[in-house]
Amino acid sequence: MKKHKYLGFFSLLGLLWLPVAFGKTAAIAPQPAKKSLHIVSYNVENLFDNEHDNGKNDWEFTPKSTTGKIAACRKIKNAYYRKSCLKSDWHKSRYEIKLEKIKEALLHNTQTLPDMLALVEIENKSVVQDLAAHLGYHSFHLSKSPDARGIDVALLYNETKDLKNIGKAEYLVDNDIHFKKKPTRNILEVLFQVAGKYTLSVFVNHWPSQSSSGAVRSKTAMVAKEAYLARLIKNPQHHILLTGDFNTIDADHPHPFKTVVTAGEHPLQDVRDLYLATDRVSEEEKKQLPLGTYFYTRNMVWNNLDRFFVNNRLKDGNGLELQAPSFKIYTKGITKDFRYDRPGEFHFGSVITKTPKRYNHRADSLQEAGFSDHFPISVKLSY
Repeated sequence: MKKHKYLGFFSLLGLLWLPVAFGKTAAIAPQPAKKSLHIVSYNVENLFDNEHDNGKNDWEFTPKSTTGKIAACRKIKNAYYRKSCLKSDWHKSRYEIKLEKIKEALLHNTQTLPDMLALVEIENKSVVQDLAAHLGYHSFHLSKSPDARGIDVALLYNETKDLKNIGKAEYLVDNDIHFKKKPTRNILEVLFQVAGKYTLSVFVNHWPSQSSSGAVRSKTAMVAKEAYLARLIKNPQHHILLTGDFNTIDADHPHPFKTVVTAGEHPLQDVRDLYLATDRVSEEEKKQLPLGTYFYTRNMVWNNLDRFFVNNRLKDGNGLELQAPSFKIYTKGITKDFRYDRPGEFHFGSVITKTPKRYNHRADSLQEAGFSDHFPISVKLSY
């Protein structure tokens, strides 16, 4: 009996190991491959059409022959901007070159059209329609801001079975007397449903420039915060992504990010910081990340003006999720070396390599045109 008992035991072992002996393993249910959403944000540096918009100070971006241009340019108080306006000749062929250079900047850095493209420094619906057609987008939303120059923000996208637009909102920044005298850009929110079950708001921002104080940008940040908090109050499972040109530097005081945007019960986190903190990217690769998205030539310093912020719902490991290692600052094919050439100043003769090759609005060829004074930024969400 013992003999048969052990034979049965070893026979069972043989059956258990049989698939291994023949180079096979037990069947495992395949895990579905994760899908992703690719988002790019780009300050394209003054994308204007070549027509004057009534009530807007856009004369620099019109042809020399435009009725009323010379008189309007002469009224500009700042001597530099007055001269620039009088010398400008923004005609149709130059405008078309600008569209092509935006496309070229993206193609240098990504092989496929991003699922969403957030745009900063664009003038109106006309230019967004032209650029969308030029790039291959079928849908977009655009802000209608009170900015004196007519500057707006936009989000371009293509709907798919997994990406459905379910709404749009706009937030006027008017919570301080400063904005009565100097209106700024509205904050644009575009809402999506992803894969039929996740809700996502993408907020496109273009905060007041460094000519304004940190306090002014903090007022703008408060408007952004109230907007995204309103979504989270309605639905705590809502996914939030803020992007655009925040025009904010480390020296700002009070600091808009530390005191307003990232404070409170529902903090936002900077995706660049999350990229630098992840252990899924080598230290060597992190060192290759550009020092900034904008190079301020007067002070010879890099600034990260362009950013992504996400809420905790996008990094809780459940469902729609930020891929921190995917963060990139695009630089391929769109840089130049900058030489400081102001005689008698401390930085004279200094050279900084691989700065943004800013756009030349007087260019009449693709070769001399440049791209933008900002680098595009990129990130992916998976689901």
